[in-house]
Amino acid sequence: MKKLYIKMPYLTSIGAKIKKREYIEENTKLILDRTIFIPCDHNNDLEDGEIDGHKLLDVYEENGEIYHIIEGRPEKSDVYLKIKNLKRQRNLEYNAAIILIRLSMNKFYNRQSTFFELKDNYCKIKFKDFDQEDINIKALESFINYIIDLGLEINFMDDNYIIESLGAINYFGVSVKNTNEIKRLKIFKYEIEKNSLSISFITGSDYQNYQLRNERILNDIKDIAISNDLASDKVSKIINKVSEQDFLSK
Repeated sequence: MKKLYIKMPYLTSIGAKIKKREYIEENTKLILDRTIFIPCDHNNDLEDGEIDGHKLLDVYEENGEIYHIIEGRPEKSDVYLKIKNLKRQRNLEYNAAIILIRLSMNKFYNRQSTFFELKDNYCKIKFKDFDQEDINIKALESFINYIIDLGLEINFMDDNYIIESLGAINYFGVSVKNTNEIKRLKIFKYEIEKNSLSISFITGSDYQNYQLRNERILNDIKDIAISNDLASDKVSKIINKVSEQDFLSK
């Protein structure tokens, strides 16, 4: 099977042929001759997609083969694959951020990550054998954002992602092609526990949504401050609004 998403991550529609199908009640498991769908795992959301109008329910890789589970029972062999771009872009953004964090941590602390997981509105990455209490998270974040602003190419070659001046790292995710495509990275939480460092962060569209949310909260606070409410009510409302800014750490 041709995994078109590796070299063409921005491709969101294409035709394909069904090589094998298996009916599972009212759904169908397919093997195609080529695919644009990235297998769903801990670092990739299941993308909003369809195959010939049939909703995509799952995509997974097993023994080098990619299986697609869809609603319904398509009868023809030539099918059309389509992805809604929103989740695809989010997957690419977070994978690029993971590459940047891993390369930066390897450069400054000589540590490799052992685990990463994409959540609903952020991502968490862990590093083992890390007992340095004096890690400078702000400096790490600033360095990564500096690299993002430089707009360096993210190249993929021989199962490695390469960024000039940072080096190469083996990674199986699918990334954007340039660092500035993820706009910004914000580390909002980190902790060292049992010799493991855990970093929680947002990037790309999630970071932009976070910024818009904060701007809206600040405008609401300004409106509360100049309202005719009692002082005690203003304080209570402002406290509630400020607490909304901490939604990432909940």
